[in-house]
Amino acid sequence: MELSSGSNLSRYRIGEKLGAGGMGVVYRAFDTRLERPVALKVLPQAAIGDAARRERFVREAGYNRWADTNRLIVLYPQTISRNGWGMAGLRWSFVFNPRGCWDWWGYTGSQYMTRSGPQIAAVKAMVDHLAAPRGS
Repeated sequence: MELSSGSNLSRYRIGEKLGAGGMGVVYRAFDTRLERPVALKVLPQAAIGDAARRERFVREAGYNRWADTNRLIVLYPQTISRNGWGMAGLRWSFVFNPRGCWDWWGYTGSQYMTRSGPQIAAVKAMVDHLAAPRGS
């Protein structure tokens, strides 16, 4: 996916293209929420459906190494592509998430930005699972 300078992708304002390779295209960008420049790597559509390429992207990004050095846990929530009726949180509703993107999931209702919102509830469930005692 080629992005043009000056366009927006989510909260990022795209700048110049810095480079491209087998794992995607890197752009100079500006994070409008954090108000700082960033390098933004965009994976090609073919990489999204390929588990080995997704794993390589995560490994090369260095998140796990950085988290380990700083004694942090990185959660990688997984969603699936959906377009139709399904469970959203604890209720049935129409779900439109054609690319299975975590950022698109859970932004419904007035509680989405609170502790009781579906994304935060899902993250808490993941942390609770990690903290639970292990069976023998």
